[in-house]
Amino acid sequence: MKTKRHGRVYLIMDILGRLDFAYPLLIKLLFENIYIVKYHYYWSYLGTTYNPNYEKAVISWVVAIIFAIMVKICARTKLSALFGVLVNISAIPSLSIYWLKNQSSEAFWLIVLYWSIWWFCTFVLSSADKKKDGWNCQGQRQSFIPDINNTIVLIVYIWTVVTTLYLSMRYGGLRLFIDLGDVYTYRLSGVSMSSIEGYIFAWNTNALLPILFGVHYLQDRKILFCSDMVLMLLSYGIFGNKSMLMTIPLVFGVIILHRMDMMKHFGSMIGVFIAVYVVASFFVPSQMFVALGDRILDGPAAGHYNYYDFFSNHGNPLLYLRESILRAFANSPYEQGITRIIGSSAKYYSGAYNNMNNGLFSMAYANFGIAGVIVQPIIIVVTFHLFCKLLEDYDDVMIYILALIHALFLISTSYFSWLITGGLVIDALVLFAIRRYDFLRLYSKRVRLRI
Repeated sequence: MKTKRHGRVYLIMDILGRLDFAYPLLIKLLFENIYIVKYHYYWSYLGTTYNPNYEKAVISWVVAIIFAIMVKICARTKLSALFGVLVNISAIPSLSIYWLKNQSSEAFWLIVLYWSIWWFCTFVLSSADKKKDGWNCQGQRQSFIPDINNTIVLIVYIWTVVTTLYLSMRYGGLRLFIDLGDVYTYRLSGVSMSSIEGYIFAWNTNALLPILFGVHYLQDRKILFCSDMVLMLLSYGIFGNKSMLMTIPLVFGVIILHRMDMMKHFGSMIGVFIAVYVVASFFVPSQMFVALGDRILDGPAAGHYNYYDFFSNHGNPLLYLRESILRAFANSPYEQGITRIIGSSAKYYSGAYNNMNNGLFSMAYANFGIAGVIVQPIIIVVTFHLFCKLLEDYDDVMIYILALIHALFLISTSYFSWLITGGLVIDALVLFAIRRYDFLRLYSKRVRLRI
C-alpha cells in the first residue's frame, strides 16, 4: 500500500516529468555557468578557453528555445525520448560552446541543421507510430519474460563470465576499480588487446551485459544481477573506461524510474539527472567528479567545431569512410587516425596527447561534408526506429537500458563503429534469439490445425 509520503514523492516526480520544455534551457544555463566557473580553469592546459561573444550568445539562446519547443511537440515515443536525451547531452552544449569559445558561425548553423533534420525524422516516425499502434512512453507493454528463451540467456551469461574473467586476468589483474585520476596512466601503459579481444571486450560491455542487467532484474535474480555488476566493474578495471563505470548508475536510474512508475517521463527525468549533476559539480571539490561532466558535455561539443575547422578551412580531404567500414578497401589520406591528429593538435588541445573520438555531427562532416550532415541523422534515426521496433514487445526497463547505452555510445564514435564495435548488431541478434518463438512448437501447432 502506498503511503502519503510515497504519494507526495510521486506527485513531485510527475510534475518534474511534465516540465520537458524547461530542461534543455535549464541545462544550457547551468552548463554555461559551470564552464565559466570551473571547466575552462581546470582544463585550460588542454585548450579549454573562454572567449565569449555575446551576440552569438543571444543567437544560441534563441535556437535553444526552438529546440526546447521541438522536444515538447514530439509525440511521446521511445524515439522522441532518445531525441530529447541527445538534445540535452549533445545539441545544447554545442549551442553554448558557440558563444563561450566564439566558434565558427558556419559550423554552428550546420549543427543546427543536423539536429533539425534529426527532429523532423523523429517527429514523422513518432507520429506514425502513435497513430498506428499507440506504442508510446505511456503505453503498458506486456512482459517478454514468459516467452524468453532462457537457454540463450544462459549461453550469453556463461560467455560473458568466461571472456570477462579472461580479459580481466590478462590485462587488468582482476581489478574491480581504478581511481578516476589514474585512468590515463593505464591507457598509456602500452598494453593493448588484439583486435578480436577488443571486439569481445566492447560487445560484452556495450551489448551483452546490458541485456543481462535487464533480464536478471526482471526475473528478480538478485545474485545474477549483482554478478553482472561485478563483471562490469572488472571490465572497467582493465583500462578505466568511464562509460563502463557510468553504466552502473545508469542501470540503477532506469530501475528506480521503473519502480516509481515514471518511465513515461523518461526523457524528462534524464534531463533532471543532468541538471542535478551539474549543480552538484559547483559544490563538489573533486576535480575528477567535475571531469565526468566535462567529458560528456563540453568535450564532444567543442570537438564538433574542431572537426569542422580541420576539414573545412585547411584543405584537408574528407574521409569518405576510409577510416571506417571502407578501411580494408581504401587507404586513409592521413598517416595517423584522424582522432589522434585532431586530439593532439596544438591548435585545438594545446598539443597534449589526446585521442579525440567524436561522433554525430563530427563524423558526419568528416566523412561527407555538408552531404553527411544532411543524410547521417536520417540514417541514424531510421536505425534507432528499427531497433526500437525490435524491442517493442519488451519491458520498458529493457528498452531504455539498451537504447540509452547505445545512444550515449554514439556520441563518441562513427555510425558503422556504433553498429559493429558498439554492439548494436550483436544486441539485435541476441534480442531476436531470446525473444523469438519456438519454431518447432509453432510448426507442430500448424500440423495439428491442418489435421
